[in-house]
Amino acid sequence: MDTIFQLTIWLCANPNVLQFANDIYSFINANVTRKWATDYAIKFSKSNNIN
Repeated sequence: MDTIFQLTIWLCANPNVLQFANDIYSFINANVTRKWATDYAIKFSKSNNIN
């Protein structure tokens, strides 16, 4: 429990680290979503003979 408390204190003192981690997470999540949507659209168009 002491480790979690120390981590929380450290993150509060260094909010830029938390913002950086959030930016990376958002970037990766957006790329995964975009790839999934593109793959789905290609499969859908092929299965429905849409060019």
